[in-house]
Amino acid sequence: MISFIIAILFWVIGIIVMASGYVVVPKIKDAAHKLLRRAEENKFKDNSESIAYQIEGKLVDYMPWFSYYLVTFIIGMVIFVLGFIALSFHYR
Repeated sequence: MISFIIAILFWVIGIIVMASGYVVVPKIKDAAHKLLRRAEENKFKDNSESIAYQIEGKLVDYMPWFSYYLVTFIIGMVIFVLGFIALSFHYR
C-alpha cells in the first residue's frame, strides 16, 4: 500500500513541477515590467539607479523563456515516470 501512496505523491509532485513554469514566468515578467517602470521614474532623480533598473529589466525581457518551460516540463515528466516505477513495486 505504501508504494501506491508514493506513486501518487510522485505524480502530484511531477504535475506541480510541470505547471510551475506557467506560474513562475508570468511573475518574473511582471517584476521585469515593474523594474522598467522604476527606471523611468528614477530617470532624472538618480541616473545610475535608473541605468541599473533598465539593465535588469531588459535582461529579463531577453531571457529565452521557452527553455525554462522545456526544462520544467522534462523534470516534471521524469518525476511523473518515477511514480509509475513506484507503482510497479505495488503490483509485484
